[in-house]
Amino acid sequence: MNNITSIKQQAADNFAAQFPILVQRGIDEPTWNALCNTIYPGANPDSVVMAIDYCKARGLDILLKPVHLVPMQVTDARSKEKVWRDVPMPGIGMYRIQADRSGNYAGADEPVFGPDVTEEFQDPYNQSAKIKVTYPQWCKYTVYKMVNGQRVAFHALERWKENYATQSGKTECPNAMWRKRPYAQLAKCFDSETEVLTSEGFQRFAQVTGRILQVTDAGLEYTDAVPFVQSYDGPMVVADGTRLNFCVTPNHDMITNQGRVEAGLLYEQATTDSDKWSIPRTVLGNRGDAPFSDSLLALVGYLLADGSHTGYHQYRIAVSRPYKVLALDSLKLHMRKTIKRDAGRISGGDRPITTTSNKQSFTYDAALVNGIMCHDKSVSPEWALSLSVRQARIVVDALLEFDGSHNGSVRRLHQSNANVIKAFEVLAVQAGYSISVAAVQNSDLGQCSRFTLSETISSPVVKGVEKNRASLTIQPNIGGQVWCVTVPSGVIVVRRKGLSMLCGNCTEAQALRKAWPEIGSEPTAEEMEGKEIIINEIPGSQPQHGAPAKSRTLDAIRGQSTESVTLEHEQMAEPAQADHANAYADHCAAIEGASDTAEWQHAYTTAWTWANETGDQNIIAGIKQIAGERKKQLSAGHGAQQ
Repeated sequence: MNNITSIKQQAADNFAAQFPILVQRGIDEPTWNALCNTIYPGANPDSVVMAIDYCKARGLDILLKPVHLVPMQVTDARSKEKVWRDVPMPGIGMYRIQADRSGNYAGADEPVFGPDVTEEFQDPYNQSAKIKVTYPQWCKYTVYKMVNGQRVAFHALERWKENYATQSGKTECPNAMWRKRPYAQLAKCFDSETEVLTSEGFQRFAQVTGRILQVTDAGLEYTDAVPFVQSYDGPMVVADGTRLNFCVTPNHDMITNQGRVEAGLLYEQATTDSDKWSIPRTVLGNRGDAPFSDSLLALVGYLLADGSHTGYHQYRIAVSRPYKVLALDSLKLHMRKTIKRDAGRISGGDRPITTTSNKQSFTYDAALVNGIMCHDKSVSPEWALSLSVRQARIVVDALLEFDGSHNGSVRRLHQSNANVIKAFEVLAVQAGYSISVAAVQNSDLGQCSRFTLSETISSPVVKGVEKNRASLTIQPNIGGQVWCVTVPSGVIVVRRKGLSMLCGNCTEAQALRKAWPEIGSEPTAEEMEGKEIIINEIPGSQPQHGAPAKSRTLDAIRGQSTESVTLEHEQMAEPAQADHANAYADHCAAIEGASDTAEWQHAYTTAWTWANETGDQNIIAGIKQIAGERKKQLSAGHGAQQ
């Protein structure tokens, strides 16, 4: 044990000696590895340090990724030089966190879109061709804030033409992303079969009566968010596995082991990189223990399973199985224990049952569970959410011990009481478990629901049908409507036809800035996606005439990045050459954004002609490789749909 401790200490000392600036910021080696490999994969280490300082200054947890590092082309207005930089920008999630921290966030309405406009743009790479784009004229988003006890609305109206990103600085044509998703402000939505976790358990969006629960670093918390519905007949990204099962709009924020990724991009990448992506199904909060003894928590679970209220401010549990008697005896919370002599008694009904042994009856003072549960076994959601993960597990495990079944590693609950089911669903998720949709079982004794409980693992996202794995496909939205809810943390728990899972949910940013001016005017990463930044526009500022910094993006494409990157790494000067990075990125985006073979052929032909004109063999090879990969994806998608 001492040897292991010594090794760990030596590793920590080596890390501190190698990266003192990280240790000064309270970053240890495991955290640094997580930041570089999972939170900000591929980012320059200096940029990651910049994000650490940004989050520390604002009191944010960087591991929740409230700030994005966006590779952007930055143009110096004086020198006209263009360089690529990682620019730290807040995500919409950071705005939601700040609004929620204020304590007066009161929900939001669904986004409202203006009339469609169809416009033709000149193809920047083919002067004889036009590109037709249909887009919403505007989008309005409304958030609510409690002001002097009144729910006050704050509206924001954003016009598409004032926000879209162009293909390059020399054309008005939208880039591939804005052509492919003209409704880029579309809410992140689910189909009508999806259930969301509320204080009343899992409920379909159209039938929500409880308060929506959001996922925070502490665990589950209440919000005042209200689900909304809107018409939508576009494509949906669908996973229909027995464990992983969801149906969302292509731009939906999916929570994965690699950070957030849009569902459409997840579909494309899972086709060729299926081992990389998986979706977490559990909530792992860091909330501390509430002031309840473990014995009392176990008693609550046993009462939910086998307890009954006597009507005299008392609860009773009557059991005959030795393991149950032993469990109740060990709690030492009962007022008295009596023998219920009913051996040989025959119960009535369609199937008479003969009792084989006497039962031992344990009686408890109802005051033990005041504020926790009621006579009808309804459990206080506030109490359930006050528990730590460990405490919630004690309750759930006790319930399953008395009223569940085991089949190897599979644990199931069989229950007919609706209040117990509601409590079980909230407590199980709070405990870090994932639970399935209910399977209804019928017998001559009545009807009950069966739930499967899963431990804390992630579900892989793959293309193709495998046992217990989801087959990821693109399908039309048959219902014609989609549902959504916006919560401050940006993460909710949903369930469709498999196990429960975590999921994410932008005019919204502008509305939040109006309602909470303290947020500031800094644009979000979502708002700046695909755009470029211009610096040194202040009159009188002197341009810097140093050598332009290397393009990290283009170097990576060309395979020329041979230097080891350190936190002290400085950009080295290189001979002046034509910077094709912007055009290269646009051509790649057009190829990767092709939705069918014809569109791919047009994009590839245009890109191939341009690449040969540059005379750069690395660019030519890069275009060929990307085109080949996209063609393979299109062919695979076509084959899967046949």
